[in-house]
Amino acid sequence: MFAPDDYDYLLPAELIAQQPPTDRRAARMLVMLGEPEAMRHAGIADLPGLLAARAPLIVLNDSRVVPARVHARRGSDQREFELLICDPTAARPGAIVTAWVRRAKQLRVGDRLIFGSVELVYRGRDEVDTR
Repeated sequence: MFAPDDYDYLLPAELIAQQPPTDRRAARMLVMLGEPEAMRHAGIADLPGLLAARAPLIVLNDSRVVPARVHARRGSDQREFELLICDPTAARPGAIVTAWVRRAKQLRVGDRLIFGSVELVYRGRDEVDTR
């Protein structure tokens, strides 16, 4: 079974696409041929040759990136916490928002977390997901 820390890794900001390439033919993809060790990067121009060679499984990600990761400061001491908001579309004044919080064990119920003009109040751990 995987633990949450198994998915925690450093991804340099310069490797995260901020917008699609101007020339869509320059788009890249990750190709896995059999074992995970056989993964490689390829260009979208390589796709016809890859499709002709085998009966592939193609996984497309057409989701939009939602700004769900925020850095907030605790009001009492300005210590920074990273929050990954699970459903950012539900975020509105007065709403209860579920988030994974890095270093949540350092928070106490009632702590105020502030980012920009938004203020959140920590209500405690979710009893359903107690990791």
